[in-house]
Amino acid sequence: MSNQIGYYSIYVSYRDDCLSIPWLIEQELAQAMSLSGFSLEKPPQLYRLRDVSKVVYRCAIAFPLASVYQLPPLAIAQDLLKFLPREKLSQDTLEFTLTLVKDGWLDFQLRDHSLAVWLNKLKQLPQIKPQIKGLFSPQATTESVVNLFPVQYVHARCCSWLRNGVEDGLISSYLPDSTPWLNDNGKFQLVHPSEIYLINQFVDIVAKLWTDDQNWLKLVFNLSQAVLEFHESCQIWGEVKQKQPSLAQARLGLIALSQLLLNLLLENQWGVAAIVEL
Repeated sequence: MSNQIGYYSIYVSYRDDCLSIPWLIEQELAQAMSLSGFSLEKPPQLYRLRDVSKVVYRCAIAFPLASVYQLPPLAIAQDLLKFLPREKLSQDTLEFTLTLVKDGWLDFQLRDHSLAVWLNKLKQLPQIKPQIKGLFSPQATTESVVNLFPVQYVHARCCSWLRNGVEDGLISSYLPDSTPWLNDNGKFQLVHPSEIYLINQFVDIVAKLWTDDQNWLKLVFNLSQAVLEFHESCQIWGEVKQKQPSLAQARLGLIALSQLLLNLLLENQWGVAAIVEL
């Protein structure tokens, strides 16, 4: 018997040029909490579900509220739902499928078309947030710099793959303006586990850009490993290029965003050159 008792479409607006998905959800939850008459000393916290094939965030806000107000968590979750945006007020919004779980959890799953919108917005990240918060000391140790070579290597590989894509006519530039994230039926066409895992590394890194809790070394090495696993598992050239060119272009779009993030972290975080060839 399913533990899920309701599905709802929730619309979350972009605020303050912020691309952090959990932060945007948290702002809507904080507003819903205020409108419903609830309050907490700390803002609602979310965490991303790891073992799923989508971008999903879970919120436990109903449980601390239940302790404060002596009400069942499920009742509080249902009350909060009344004040979450259920209508699309503008084109510049993210749509989620919100799942209400019997014990009071709230799960926010990003819809396919909104994931495509978010990935396109990610291309603007260097302009939106040119400097990363919480930088390490500029006096990085030699050991720290040397240990970043695996990241520089992956960045150079990304540049090589993008050059091949331009030369083959699959993409017009390293960071093309348009990427076919969706297929002809409007479904997100990057569904391989390695593709979803790589996208979730993007999500995690961007979320950390808007917090003071950052472990950049772990994040950048996770991203580098995810890029290599993706490239090993998901073909771009050969039969895919010939028979599914839009899929090849979408996969190159992931490479382009990986290169952008690796470049931003290497050069802004540690002041290390993001080499383009080996």
